[in-house]
Amino acid sequence: MNNLKTFKKHVYSSLILILSCLFLSGCAPISGYSSWRQDPDNWNDYATYNKIVNGVPYTTTENESDASDTADLISDDPVANHSDASNSGESLSTGCDVYFLDVGQGACTLFVFDNSVLIIDGGDRDTSSYVVSYLQKTLSLPKIDAMIATHYDSDHISGLIGCLTAYKGYIGTVFDPHVESDTQTYKSYIGAVDQSGAQRIHPQAGDKYSIDSAIIEFIGPVSYTYDDDNNNSLVTKFIYGDTSFLIPGDAELDSINDMLRSDFTADLDSDVYLFSHHGSAGAFSSDFLGAISPSYTVIQCGRNNSYGHPHKEIMQYLHDTGIPFYRTDLQNEIVCHSDGKNITFDLNPSTDYRNGTALSE
Repeated sequence: MNNLKTFKKHVYSSLILILSCLFLSGCAPISGYSSWRQDPDNWNDYATYNKIVNGVPYTTTENESDASDTADLISDDPVANHSDASNSGESLSTGCDVYFLDVGQGACTLFVFDNSVLIIDGGDRDTSSYVVSYLQKTLSLPKIDAMIATHYDSDHISGLIGCLTAYKGYIGTVFDPHVESDTQTYKSYIGAVDQSGAQRIHPQAGDKYSIDSAIIEFIGPVSYTYDDDNNNSLVTKFIYGDTSFLIPGDAELDSINDMLRSDFTADLDSDVYLFSHHGSAGAFSSDFLGAISPSYTVIQCGRNNSYGHPHKEIMQYLHDTGIPFYRTDLQNEIVCHSDGKNITFDLNPSTDYRNGTALSE
């Protein structure tokens, strides 16, 4: 019995020492981590061993939790868990590639950086196989560190269902709004999340997480009490070094105005802005654009879509301000690269200011 107690004491002491080292170092070292693109086989049982939020490794027996239940995983100072380069303005080692995929009348944005992968939305059902193929075959990505479903409309989460199925066991964390839907697509999405092995978190405005050298900040919604689910969209700011991208889902004016009145208004400032709700006038505010002050903008919408996206108000604003813009309905896939200081695009900005209705005529 004494030998057993001594053994347990040594095990507990060793475990405490290991966890302390991991916390101080920022993230758990995992075999094959630095070469995952070349050797995907190193990522066996990824979901069990590489759930990293804010640089803190964790495991859980519960599949779903509110952000309030995971407050201990959220650093008061998320930058403290980063390498010094994350906000120093120095070029980061491998850089970040950002893909605004052409998923027609839908949305899908992919961030591939350092040793990590983040996908925000996944397009509609008819482009789901394209998104999965793009990740698996075009980019040869063996896992997804984080997935964000901005809201539960089919044109945003259907492709995520495909990714959840294709990457079952190789997804770290899923972030989505703390609301529910009665659609079959939502039910399929929840089933896929449950089967994926991923941790599920409902973030609150102001929550910040780190993955490798990047910071993910949720600026909206200010609350989950809107009648229109578009306004319950997660509004995500992705920060890589001194560069940043704002992805607002389908947030419309009620949510936008509340963000402008919130404590996080200053955090809206971003280098690249993906127009909310595919360039809808119902999601447009010149004050909001002024707070963001983007150097570049992107519009994700389908050509000849029935909604007339992008609306004339957006195109007139871009014409009047001269802000460079890219649009998937005319330019297809939009790719850009950040080295932590500068952002470069793989093609020239669009010069076509026609709105969606004019294009369809």
